[in-house]
Amino acid sequence: MVSNVRERVAGLLGLPLFAILSSDVEDPQVLGPHLNDHLDYMIGLEKRGLLFGSGPFKNSGGHLTGGGLTIVRAPTFEDARRLAEQDPFVKNGLRSFEVRSWTLSEGSLTLTINFSDQSVKVV
Repeated sequence: MVSNVRERVAGLLGLPLFAILSSDVEDPQVLGPHLNDHLDYMIGLEKRGLLFGSGPFKNSGGHLTGGGLTIVRAPTFEDARRLAEQDPFVKNGLRSFEVRSWTLSEGSLTLTINFSDQSVKVV
């Protein structure tokens, strides 16, 4: 049984990533003036191939609850921490963060590319 578990775990993806969990330090309303800078920063990370995924936390009613999750590709924990520190929300003292090493092992991604109109759909 143990060897079977080891074999199964060895066959998982095992992609090393870093999860950045952010929490609002201030009232979320004060984020507004910095939102464009935050989005520019996140999109910049995406374009550089460093951003795996990012977004805000919401409650069961779909309302923002403050804070969010950002998953980055970085060579080291310290590199991931530096990326988090450069977020305009963090630089302006509006959010605190915690970095955790994370390994993507299971899951799926469905991607549809329509050549006729060059549209892409992610499911």
